[in-house]
Amino acid sequence: MPNRTIAIGTRDQVRAFRGAGVEVVTITNAKEAKAALREQSLDPSVALILISEYLAADIQEELDDIRSRSTAIVLVIPSHKGSQHPSLLELKTLIEHSIGVDMIGKLDT
Repeated sequence: MPNRTIAIGTRDQVRAFRGAGVEVVTITNAKEAKAALREQSLDPSVALILISEYLAADIQEELDDIRSRSTAIVLVIPSHKGSQHPSLLELKTLIEHSIGVDMIGKLDT
């Protein structure tokens, strides 16, 4: 049964997740991010993969492909540098589809 959460990012991006007990995969570039994302998405014990929107912008095609094939939820989150809003819009949509209610409301872009 999937029960692991993985955060993928640079050392600065995943530091807080490690402190909270989340497993982390530290990468330095988009190529490493793609490889880590693919590897973790194939692991049946992984339920949730967190990746910063800063990295996701460079590997969007890979994200879309993995989301269509993996049982793990791949969630793009704001980085330690703040949000550019795509991750918040994605989270809003995911929540709406999951529970049928708009919990976030209007986003100012």
